[in-house]
Amino acid sequence: MLAIGHIAIVADQWREAARYEAGSLRGLVSLAKKLMADEIIGIEVETRQRLADVIARASTIDLSDLALVEALIMELGALVDAVILSCGRPGPLSPALLDAVLSYGEGQSHRERVWFAGTKLDPDVAELEAISDMLAAD
Repeated sequence: MLAIGHIAIVADQWREAARYEAGSLRGLVSLAKKLMADEIIGIEVETRQRLADVIARASTIDLSDLALVEALIMELGALVDAVILSCGRPGPLSPALLDAVLSYGEGQSHRERVWFAGTKLDPDVAELEAISDMLAAD
């Protein structure tokens, strides 16, 4: 059933994949900018510079180039993961970092629920907006 649902998603939504991923990249860039705020301590200078470089590149790319958008998501996601892991050692995450990550997660999880609503596996699928509405709000 899950495989059939994914095939249906591909058939219905493939034209919107670049727009969806561009929105995902924008969300990740927003998170990365929050991680670079002064109240987030513990980020190494090199990592901070790499974050700034990827953020700058993200603002200059053609967002309809799906391969490029996906590559930047992977690169920036790995940097964000490194920040979260390094800032959480040896103790807990700072409240500012925790708030930024949870806020990002809330938004991205909603986007993914809308995107995968075509599988009909979400118990609240009837309450989710249409993909076109979600993408228009990006």
